[in-house]
Amino acid sequence: MPSAVHWYRDWSRGTVGNAPSTVNARLRLICAFYEWCVAHRHVDELPFDFEQIRSGRPAGLLEHLKRDDDRIKRPDLLLIEPRKLPKLLHRDQVATCLSELTNETHRLMFALMVRTGLRHEECTSFPLAYVFDPDKRASTRDKRLLRVHLSPKDMDLKFSKPRAIDIPADLMSDLWWYAVRGRPKRARMVNPSELFVSAKGGRFRPSSVTSLFEALQARVGFHVRPHMLRHTYATYTLMALRQSQYRGDPLLYVRDRLGHRSVSSTTVYLQLIDQLATELLQSHEHELAKLFAGVEE
Repeated sequence: MPSAVHWYRDWSRGTVGNAPSTVNARLRLICAFYEWCVAHRHVDELPFDFEQIRSGRPAGLLEHLKRDDDRIKRPDLLLIEPRKLPKLLHRDQVATCLSELTNETHRLMFALMVRTGLRHEECTSFPLAYVFDPDKRASTRDKRLLRVHLSPKDMDLKFSKPRAIDIPADLMSDLWWYAVRGRPKRARMVNPSELFVSAKGGRFRPSSVTSLFEALQARVGFHVRPHMLRHTYATYTLMALRQSQYRGDPLLYVRDRLGHRSVSSTTVYLQLIDQLATELLQSHEHELAKLFAGVEE
């Protein structure tokens, strides 16, 4: 007979209609409680078994996973959670957003995130000291991409993990001219260490970034959020590297630029590439259908 925990799982999913992720989050807590009961001899045995699965991602808080190299043990009553693909912007949507951002500071922040994969808190804390004129340095004068090393001592980085990003040379030039001409107009009073400053001359707050993208979304008419720019960068960069003569591993390159702990977190963008290819094929077939719509047999 199914245990009470199994019955609770089926009731939560079938009768109540909770999402698998919601059900699993509650089940993990229940399973942890049962293990505590067994350890303290309040009950004789667990009302569930364990199964081994392969996973490359690190266990998080209350994951309730027992790890053995690349294999983990988890309660067998957990539901399968379909992995949601991250949302990204298409090229024409990126162009639309840039054209709608008439504020120079906002436009450059958007460009830096979508062309380097920076998180929004990393963009708003991006140091002024990292910006330079690529035409004035012999080592960067003819390069298309400029390697910039990010340090948690200088800016906000997730997990305080240093990494390197590649900034396109034309974007670095724009950032330099903004630092020389546009930024001083805003930073006369406060003059913080960050490159981007608000209208009052201070650092951008998270709420300000949220408001910025909400206003942008209202103008362009489609969904756009800061993290979508990171997904857009990762997907199109991975696609370009796979189609080019890049000698290294495209997945490892994108992983390092994004600062992922494991390459398994980066593989999700392979599915986005397949999705884009399908959409492009469908669009091509639609255009052909319109061409031949008026042709008589």
